[in-house]
Amino acid sequence: MPFNNKDGTGIALSSLFHDWPKERLAQICSPSGEIAPDTNICETYYRLGTKELRRAFPLAAYGRLRRFAAGRGVGAAMATGGGAPQSTQSAPPSQMAARVRAAMHARGWLYPVDSRLSAGLKKFLDDFAPDLIFSVPAEYALVRLTRQIASYLHIPIAAQVYDNWMPMHYRKGLMAERKRRRLDHELRALFDCAALRFGISEIMCEAYGAMFDQPFLPLSVPVDVDLWHRPLGERVQGSGSLSIVYAGTIHQHAAYAGLADMSRVVEMLNRAGMAVKFSIIGSVAANESQIGELGGEFTEFVCLPERKDLIERVGRADLLFLPVAFDAESRQFIKYSLPAKSAAYMASGTPILVYAPADVPISMEAVRHGFAHVVSEADIDQLASATSHLLSDAPARAGISAAAVRRAKEHYDMKAESIRVRRLFYDAIGQTGGRA
Repeated sequence: MPFNNKDGTGIALSSLFHDWPKERLAQICSPSGEIAPDTNICETYYRLGTKELRRAFPLAAYGRLRRFAAGRGVGAAMATGGGAPQSTQSAPPSQMAARVRAAMHARGWLYPVDSRLSAGLKKFLDDFAPDLIFSVPAEYALVRLTRQIASYLHIPIAAQVYDNWMPMHYRKGLMAERKRRRLDHELRALFDCAALRFGISEIMCEAYGAMFDQPFLPLSVPVDVDLWHRPLGERVQGSGSLSIVYAGTIHQHAAYAGLADMSRVVEMLNRAGMAVKFSIIGSVAANESQIGELGGEFTEFVCLPERKDLIERVGRADLLFLPVAFDAESRQFIKYSLPAKSAAYMASGTPILVYAPADVPISMEAVRHGFAHVVSEADIDQLASATSHLLSDAPARAGISAAAVRRAKEHYDMKAESIRVRRLFYDAIGQTGGRA
C-alpha cells in the first residue's frame, strides 16, 4: 500500500516517515485503485505491474483482461501532485465473494508467484539512487523482490513484519507444502541479509529472533500524541446516551466476533436501564452482511473517511473497545501483533476496554502497564460487567486514562520513534559506505 491515512499499513508507514524530507523518500508499491498515495509524505512512487510481478494461470490471463478493459498500464512511475491517482470508493465484497477470496488466499492463488526487475523499475531505481530499502513484504514475490533490489543496488535492507502472516499463506492445495518451504527459504534469506529487522511488539521480536536466529527490534505504529489527546478531566459531560466506540477495520480474524458481542452487551445494558450506544467506525462503509451479523438495536455503523473526524469521535467517546478474535485460526494470525490502532487509542485519553485472549500481546501489555481493562474470556456476561464498570466508575476511568496516555508518550510517540529509526538507518547506511 502507498503512504495514506486510510489503510492500516499506509497509516503505519505515514506515521513513521511523517517528518522525513520528501525528496529523500520514494515508494514502490502494488497497484491500488482504491487508495490514493499521500503526496504530503512522499512524491515519488512506482506502481508495480505484470512486468515485475508474475501471476499464475488463470489469474494472469484474467488480470490482463481487467487491465485491458480498464485501460490501465503496467509497471510505471505514478503521477504525483495533482496527477496522483484519486481514491475511489469500491463496493464492499459480498459474502460469497469473501468466501471465494478466502479459498483462493488459502491456496496462494491471490498473490504473484514470482518477481523480476523490469527495465522500467531499474530506471526508477537508478534515477532515485536510494541508500537503504525499508520493506514490509507480506507475500512471497515481494520478499523476493526486496532482495533483488538490494542485490541490484548493493544497499542495505531494513525489513518490518507487522503480523504473523506466514502461516496463513499456502494452507491448502496440492502444492501447499512446497510453497510453504519456498516462502520459508526466501524469508530466511531476507532476514539473514537484512541490516535491520523489525517486529511489531516485544513478544514478536523474541519469537522471531528464536525462529529465524537473527535479532529483531520492536517497531510499533507510532502516534502524534498531541494531535489525538483529549484530557479526560476537561471533557464536557453530555446528557444523552453514553458512547462506546470501535474505530478500525471489520476483519474476520481480528475484531469481527467481538463487535457482535458488544452489540449484544449494549442491548443488555439498555434493558437494564443504562442508556448506551455503540458506534462501529471505519474509513469505508460496512456491507449488508456485516451490518446484519454485527449490528443491533443500539449499534450504528459510521463511515468516516477523514482522519480529523475520526480523532474527534474518539476524543469524545466514553469508552473505546478493542476486540481480538478468540478462535484458534485467528489467534495464529494475531498472536504476536498489536492492533495498529492501539497507540492512537492510548493517546486519546479515552478509557479502553480490551476483549482478547490473555496470551496475545495487547492483553499482556494492557495488564502489565494498566492502559486498559482486559476481559480475557469470550464471555458476554463478563464483557457486560466490565463495560458497565468502565462507564460508571470514575476513579477506574481516570486511572486507565492516565496510564494509557503515559504509555503512549513513553513508547509510541511519533517524533521520538522517527528519530530512533532514523539513527538506526543512518548507522546501517554508514556501515556500507552510503551517504546519510
